[in-house]
Amino acid sequence: MLPVLASSLLAPAGLFVYFTIKNKAEAIFFKEQRRYQQALIQISETMTLIKELDKLLDLIVQKVKGLVGIKDVCLFVDDKTGQYVLKTLGHENGFPKDLRFSGKDPIIKYLAEHRSPIIREELVAGKSRKDSERDLEAISSLMQRYGIALIIPSFVQDSLLGFMTLGEKSDGRMYTQDDLNVFEALANQAALAIENAIFYEAQGRSLAQELQEHKLKYLGNMASNMCHDLNNRFNGIVIQTFEIFDAIIPAIKEFFKNHSNEKDLGALIERLIENIKIIEHHAMAGGETVERFRQQSRQAKIEVLSLVPLIENSLLLVTHLKEKTGDVAKIVPREEYGLEIKIPDGFPKLLGEVFSLENAVGNMLRNACAAQEKKKESIKKGELKIESYSPKVIISARTAGAMAVITIQDNGIGMTKDELGQIFVPFFTTKVKGTGLGLSILKTMIELQGGKVSVESEHLKGTTFTISLPQAKEGEENA
Repeated sequence: MLPVLASSLLAPAGLFVYFTIKNKAEAIFFKEQRRYQQALIQISETMTLIKELDKLLDLIVQKVKGLVGIKDVCLFVDDKTGQYVLKTLGHENGFPKDLRFSGKDPIIKYLAEHRSPIIREELVAGKSRKDSERDLEAISSLMQRYGIALIIPSFVQDSLLGFMTLGEKSDGRMYTQDDLNVFEALANQAALAIENAIFYEAQGRSLAQELQEHKLKYLGNMASNMCHDLNNRFNGIVIQTFEIFDAIIPAIKEFFKNHSNEKDLGALIERLIENIKIIEHHAMAGGETVERFRQQSRQAKIEVLSLVPLIENSLLLVTHLKEKTGDVAKIVPREEYGLEIKIPDGFPKLLGEVFSLENAVGNMLRNACAAQEKKKESIKKGELKIESYSPKVIISARTAGAMAVITIQDNGIGMTKDELGQIFVPFFTTKVKGTGLGLSILKTMIELQGGKVSVESEHLKGTTFTISLPQAKEGEENA
């Protein structure tokens, strides 16, 4: 009687202990599951902020692997040619890096038809009338070969944008329906983020093309200006040559004929040397004009650049000329604008596209010179009460981590708050006329090169433009 009584009393107690332990175990399991599911949901909400496709795809793979504890995660994305290519490899089971699927591949047809995840263990059970045995066997064989337990499709409206393959969980647990729900939500959000990143990449290519179009237009205008500039140079050479042949050489001949004193001969030689120097100047300047045109005719590309030559070439775009006694154009000295270049010796090389960078620096220097002229006019008209004004433009550079920071600071008229707020707005200008590319597209192109452009200004006191660009890495120095 006692054994029966004990058994009847202990059985409920045993069941109570069993269910208590079971519930606690499930609570721990589901707590962990809810933790990574909630983390994945939070990630899905921030994915659209990432504009670089490779970074976005890498983030998705690494977070899914790390949070859920999955050995193998890979992403395939439509390359817009009907091929689904492996974009991010987080797989340890030997996925070929060049693996791709066409629209006729069984796995793509299945995803497009069912618009739902493929679970390897349930593949046959979930078969529909439209699924062929051969296709299901091909999909199952592929998943078995590469250790794929689950495939999550990602759709944009009716189009399959891509899919994510997941291996087994590291702890051996099965994927639950809650897992599938979270992965599908993640896939839907990822589709929007991927579309967004692809759009930004396409926009970047479009802007690069736009830069090239602007460049061609600029070169068309420059060709006209170059012809005018070369004419000035050649006219200068011709004038000095006439001077030598028509005046100086006859005078030297006359000297030897009349045996004039040595003082007269010395003066003639000095005149000859001066004329030859002017010829040399115009010949070199003409050559620089042609070389500048040749360099800027090249296709835009990112390359390793030295800062000092870049600035010197930018200064050629800001050359200010005034007439000398009505014949030969003379370059206005830099001192007139108080130009100072403060670049440390051995300053690191940069990575960038030379045309846009030279134009950006040149544009900012032109703005600085124009701001100085405005300030001079305001002082002259009595609008600005300053006893003395010494124009100054300082170009300096420093490093900040992996970036090189270039500043162009002037003490010109400065900008009002309204002008400062619109300085990078397309087609906005504070000048009556301008040349080259606008600050808006130059800013965009520098950002596409991994750089940044900013400006600070105080009305009546001056303006500082800052350009940050990536430094060339050690291996790229000798590229």
